[in-house]
Amino acid sequence: MTHVVLIEDDPSMRHLLKLFLEMEQFKTTLIDHFEPNAVIAELQSSQADFLLMDVHLNGADGLALLTSLREQQGLKDLKILMTSGEDCKDACLAAGANGFLLKPYAPTDLLNWLRSKDSSLSN
Repeated sequence: MTHVVLIEDDPSMRHLLKLFLEMEQFKTTLIDHFEPNAVIAELQSSQADFLLMDVHLNGADGLALLTSLREQQGLKDLKILMTSGEDCKDACLAAGANGFLLKPYAPTDLLNWLRSKDSSLSN
């Protein structure tokens, strides 16, 4: 089962994304703290296939966290999709993201992106 980790500071958005992904048969893990070392440790032990992370986290900078994640040898193959209500796609891609979705986005856009990055996810 494909494993997606969500890092999102909005509780409603976390809940909706988790529910949607689980309905689509994804294993889903929520991370609701944003301290870089703790996030890195949790991701390294999770064996996740994907990370879906908001750029603007309460009290944390998602771009800085993304940069820290990309510096970790064990996380180089993790596919990272960044999201934001502001169009910062170029900055996210430059920092190492594999993709970007501008909020609000349709759940099907998320699903299509996941499927496009993992050949084992057939329609």
